[in-house]
Amino acid sequence: MNVADLQGMVAALRDAGATTVGAHSTTSQWGTITGGSQARSLGWLPDWIPGARTLSGAESNCLQASFTGSKVTLTQWASHPDGDYSC
Repeated sequence: MNVADLQGMVAALRDAGATTVGAHSTTSQWGTITGGSQARSLGWLPDWIPGARTLSGAESNCLQASFTGSKVTLTQWASHPDGDYSC
Protein backbone atom coordinates (compact mmCIF):
# COMPACT_ATOMS: atom_id res chain seq x y z
CA MET A 1 0.00 0.00 0.00
CA ASN A 2 2.91 2.35 0.64
CA VAL A 3 4.09 1.91 -2.96
CA ALA A 4 0.61 2.84 -4.23
CA ASP A 5 0.63 5.89 -1.96
CA LEU A 6 4.03 6.98 -3.32
CA GLN A 7 2.81 6.44 -6.89
CA GLY A 8 -0.15 8.71 -6.15
CA MET A 9 2.06 11.41 -4.66
CA VAL A 10 4.39 11.33 -7.66
CA ALA A 11 1.44 11.55 -10.05
CA ALA A 12 -0.03 14.50 -8.12
CA LEU A 13 3.29 16.36 -8.15
CA ARG A 14 3.71 15.81 -11.88
CA ASP A 15 0.11 16.87 -12.54
CA ALA A 16 0.82 20.03 -10.54
CA GLY A 17 3.74 20.84 -12.84
CA ALA A 18 6.75 19.46 -10.95
CA THR A 19 9.48 18.71 -13.46
CA THR A 20 11.77 16.89 -11.04
CA VAL A 21 10.55 14.37 -8.48
CA GLY A 22 12.89 12.20 -6.44
CA ALA A 23 12.89 9.85 -3.47
CA HIS A 24 14.50 11.34 -0.34
CA SER A 25 15.39 8.31 1.75
CA THR A 26 18.06 5.81 2.72
CA THR A 27 18.31 2.21 1.61
CA SER A 28 17.13 1.05 5.02
CA GLN A 29 14.17 3.44 5.16
CA TRP A 30 13.19 2.64 1.55
CA GLY A 31 13.20 -1.06 2.39
CA THR A 32 10.96 -0.50 5.40
CA ILE A 33 8.56 1.78 3.54
CA THR A 34 8.30 -0.09 0.23
CA GLY A 35 9.58 -3.57 1.01
CA GLY A 36 12.62 -2.72 -1.12
CA SER A 37 10.47 -2.05 -4.16
CA GLN A 38 12.19 -1.08 -7.35
CA ALA A 39 8.82 -1.24 -9.06
CA ARG A 40 8.72 0.05 -12.60
CA SER A 41 6.45 2.83 -11.47
CA LEU A 42 9.01 4.07 -8.91
CA GLY A 43 12.27 2.72 -10.30
CA TRP A 44 12.88 5.77 -12.43
CA LEU A 45 12.87 8.11 -9.41
CA PRO A 46 16.31 9.56 -8.69
CA ASP A 47 17.65 8.98 -5.19
CA TRP A 48 18.18 11.90 -2.82
CA ILE A 49 20.24 10.60 0.11
CA PRO A 50 20.47 12.37 3.49
CA GLY A 51 22.68 11.55 6.46
CA ALA A 52 26.26 12.58 5.73
CA ARG A 53 28.02 14.56 8.45
CA THR A 54 30.37 16.42 6.10
CA LEU A 55 30.57 17.61 2.51
CA SER A 56 33.12 14.88 1.73
CA GLY A 57 30.70 12.33 3.19
CA ALA A 58 27.95 13.68 0.93
CA GLU A 59 30.28 13.42 -2.06
CA SER A 60 31.04 9.78 -1.12
CA ASN A 61 27.32 9.01 -0.84
CA CYS A 62 26.98 9.76 -4.55
CA LEU A 63 28.73 6.42 -5.11
CA GLN A 64 26.14 4.41 -3.17
CA ALA A 65 23.98 1.90 -4.99
CA SER A 66 20.56 3.28 -5.83
CA PHE A 67 17.73 2.13 -3.58
CA THR A 68 15.10 2.84 -6.26
CA GLY A 69 17.00 1.21 -9.10
CA SER A 70 17.64 4.56 -10.80
CA LYS A 71 20.64 6.70 -9.76
CA VAL A 72 21.76 8.88 -6.88
CA THR A 73 21.46 12.52 -7.97
CA LEU A 74 21.51 14.48 -4.69
CA THR A 75 22.99 13.95 -1.24
CA GLN A 76 22.81 16.00 1.95
CA TRP A 77 25.13 16.66 4.84
CA ALA A 78 24.39 18.10 8.25
CA SER A 79 24.94 21.83 8.49
CA HIS A 80 22.70 24.77 9.33
CA PRO A 81 20.75 24.69 7.06
CA ASP A 82 21.45 21.23 5.62
CA GLY A 83 23.84 21.26 2.69
CA ASP A 84 22.90 19.74 -0.64
CA TYR A 85 25.40 18.17 -3.01
CA SER A 86 24.51 17.44 -6.64
CA CYS A 87 26.07 14.18 -7.84
